[in-house]
Amino acid sequence: MAKNYIYNFFSGNGRKNKGFSKEDAAKHTPFGFGHFFSALWNNLSKLTVGNLLFLLTNIPAVCFIIAFPLMTTVNMPADAMYPVYYGVSHYSGSPMVSALLTLSSSVTSTSVHNTTSIVLCCVGALAVFTFGISCVGLTAICRNAARGDCNFVWSTYWDAVKKNWKQATLFGVIDVALIFLLIYDIIAYNANAALGTMYLFLYIFSIFISFVYLIMRFYIYLQMITFDLKLKQILKNSLYFVTLNLKRNIVAVIGTALLVVLEYYLFASGIFVSVSLILPVIILFAVLTYISAFCAWPAVKKHVADAYYKDHPDEDPDKPAHDPEEPVFTDRG
Repeated sequence: MAKNYIYNFFSGNGRKNKGFSKEDAAKHTPFGFGHFFSALWNNLSKLTVGNLLFLLTNIPAVCFIIAFPLMTTVNMPADAMYPVYYGVSHYSGSPMVSALLTLSSSVTSTSVHNTTSIVLCCVGALAVFTFGISCVGLTAICRNAARGDCNFVWSTYWDAVKKNWKQATLFGVIDVALIFLLIYDIIAYNANAALGTMYLFLYIFSIFISFVYLIMRFYIYLQMITFDLKLKQILKNSLYFVTLNLKRNIVAVIGTALLVVLEYYLFASGIFVSVSLILPVIILFAVLTYISAFCAWPAVKKHVADAYYKDHPDEDPDKPAHDPEEPVFTDRG
């Protein structure tokens, strides 16, 4: 019994996993508002398992996050001039130096790395190689959920990883680097925005580029798992989709922003910290990926899939296994 339960849990083969039924399809506009919530509800358990697989694949990233709470807290002078005044006070006992030393002697707390946090950060650096493959696996589950396809979670996840691991690993490194760079630029230019118009312009420009790249990411992994395209072509198509599917892109960005803000609010409130820590483990990453896949797939199908499968009919998942007019077997009796 326990063995069957574990198998059903990871395969998404339990009785409650109804998928997107014909009744649901008849009630809702395809890829409309009602379809979104109906498919989400019916695939909730599958998305939960997909979220778990995503985290397990990204164990190095989890180690990196854990490293920071484990850093050592130390006290240090709040004023950067305190070491200077302290050094001068050894050679000059003037009242002015003593007064400056006293004024600058306030203390603040800061965190510094210890052996444990350094080791965890080094392990966490491996996340640049696991991030891409985990994204293609989770995207495959969320794409199937949005389309109403058969969705055996375990096999769907690892089949997508197996087929795309080279391209996913390469882009995963690029993806992590770009995300880090954009976040760093926004923080740095925002901190210096008051120093001049140029910094303010660069701050706004960084936000704009981040917005564009966020939308491109909706399509990059989705195309990677669906078509046999070179990375250059995938990036080019994704840039086109920023404007080709603008309305649904904005909806996806708003949905993503609302979930991120909710997670931040729960954590910052101090009351729901435990909830904010549980959500990423249970469902958060899967729902974020589901939102992007649901909003992006209609445009991908219209502008890429239909044309691609027209030229590659053997790869079309919706193509019948045989010609409907051709007999399945011949009576040779």
